[in-house]
Amino acid sequence: MRNPLLALLPFLVTTSFAAEEKVEFNRDIRPIVAENCFHCHGPDPGTRKVGLRLDTEAGFFAPRIDKKGHEEPPTVIKGQPDKSTLFQRMLSKDEDEIMPPPETHKKLLPDQIALVRRWIEQGAPWQPHWSLVAPQKAPLPKTSNDSWAKNPIDQFVRTRLDVAGLKPAPEADAATLIRRVSLDVTGLPPSPALLAKHLPKDGARLSDAQLSALIDELMALPAYGEHRARYWLDAARYADSHGLHFDAYREMWPYRDWVVKSFNRNQPFDQFTLEQLAGDLLPNPTEEQRIATGLQRCNPTTNEGGTIVEENLANYAADRVQTMGWVYLGLTTNCAQCHDHKFDPFSQKDFYAMSAFFRNTTQGGLDGNVKDGKGPVLYLPTDADRPRWNVLPAEIAKGNEQVAAARKLGTPLFEQWFTTAKPADLDADIPSKGLISRLALNEGTGIPAGTTAAGEPVTWNKAGKIGPAPVFKKGSHLVLGAAGDFGTKQAFSAAAWIKADKVEGTVRFIARMDDPKSAQGWNFFQSGRNLGVYIISKWPDDALKVVTTRNVVNTAYQHVLMTYDGSGKAAGVKIYVNGVLAETVAKSISLRPTRKLPPRHASASAARASPSTGQSRTSSSTPARLTRAR
Repeated sequence: MRNPLLALLPFLVTTSFAAEEKVEFNRDIRPIVAENCFHCHGPDPGTRKVGLRLDTEAGFFAPRIDKKGHEEPPTVIKGQPDKSTLFQRMLSKDEDEIMPPPETHKKLLPDQIALVRRWIEQGAPWQPHWSLVAPQKAPLPKTSNDSWAKNPIDQFVRTRLDVAGLKPAPEADAATLIRRVSLDVTGLPPSPALLAKHLPKDGARLSDAQLSALIDELMALPAYGEHRARYWLDAARYADSHGLHFDAYREMWPYRDWVVKSFNRNQPFDQFTLEQLAGDLLPNPTEEQRIATGLQRCNPTTNEGGTIVEENLANYAADRVQTMGWVYLGLTTNCAQCHDHKFDPFSQKDFYAMSAFFRNTTQGGLDGNVKDGKGPVLYLPTDADRPRWNVLPAEIAKGNEQVAAARKLGTPLFEQWFTTAKPADLDADIPSKGLISRLALNEGTGIPAGTTAAGEPVTWNKAGKIGPAPVFKKGSHLVLGAAGDFGTKQAFSAAAWIKADKVEGTVRFIARMDDPKSAQGWNFFQSGRNLGVYIISKWPDDALKVVTTRNVVNTAYQHVLMTYDGSGKAAGVKIYVNGVLAETVAKSISLRPTRKLPPRHASASAARASPSTGQSRTSSSTPARLTRAR
């Protein structure tokens, strides 16, 4: 049987010693020096005099160095009060020698001086602060009825009952005991089947063997690990959200499940600790050991604009130090973040030395309001998907080899074709599947574009990319009617050939935006030498903004394309320049993927193709092409 750990806590058990038999530093001496000596000889360096500290062991017993560098006897010489400076200064009649000095208006009582003498005579045994003294096993107390006790705990309970003048309650019946054990082991009442299985038929009490069998069965249930894990997860500050700013969803449940499994398999605590603190640093770490390090990612994080990234990282590291203190040291280390505390063995220096261990990760200072928190991510398959997951790497490698072989074969053929291809031929045979709108804008065929223009008149540049091309100026655009009315969950693409001689501010190639207050809709734009995409349900609380890093070459034609997969995530927005995927940065990622948003319709305006702000000279043979992804 696996026996759960029992903490034996005495209930008001007192053992009396005559004062002359033993003097304890914490109980008898520390209060005297704290009240009368600490102001000048305590933890505060601002008020400390002559470099003497009486709040530390070294202050009492280490040899002292005088102003000339000569060694002097310690303040207390164990077993010799008459040679101990501390005691002699208490007895002095000289106002310049007596301690505490007269100007403090403090005076020791004769009983206090006698306690100090006896303590030194007894060898001046030192004790650290009471909170740092290891608990000692108390002797079993005598009770009014020792035969009543069935284990040591009963004796302490009976002693407390005797003090209160109470009698023990009757022994619980078997059904009550089974219920209590089930609630304690699994956090749940027993099932009817379990109760029927373990309840004695004759109404007798449970024997020790029956009770052990019940506990074994309960500890074999998944509920046992779930119940025990919740206490650990509280200490580990586990949560399914980031905690600050929007308190967005955080996908940490694999770590939660790992903790549950660890309790269910009765993992040794030292291994349980090692894997959480450094599972990824073990030789050839397993997937489970990497998951265990989720402990380090349970801290609250933020994505609030205006916060300082370095400050956030410092706060994250401080949180981890504090958690290590609470969980593993049994200490609150929070105060040491700013200053040292008297009696506290954990100094401010220790705090930042430990925080250095937690500043060598690649986690970012902003969580991006995304489930993985903008840090290292471990992708995990479900149990059902794991067989397929295990064979995918080999299949992907084989596929890459096939792609490389096809590229090697096709590249010379493409280069040969490219030398003879004509632009008109490229424009003549464009696939139409999924195409919602295509504007050739090569003036001379179809509906004249000028009849749909708004703002300043559109002029034409005969030397366009593919035939004549429109030239837009500030405030001019083409109205595209109902085209481009997509919802936030719909996938779509837009592409154009552009040539910008000069860009000041923001130029929209193609957009469908609602009224200015909500800015609802989407647009594909250029700002400086960067391209970007807005997808907005409500700005700025529910929106995506993704921009490239200096991809536009002004004065040259470039083909630009944006595509969105309808996922509601910044990663779902891709921007291509001349057929090459551009590196992008997410500037706003608050479009909430967990909400079921209805399709957003730009009822107040039609789609537009043009720059809307700033100044630009944009020549384009196809400035606007809308495609819905299939």
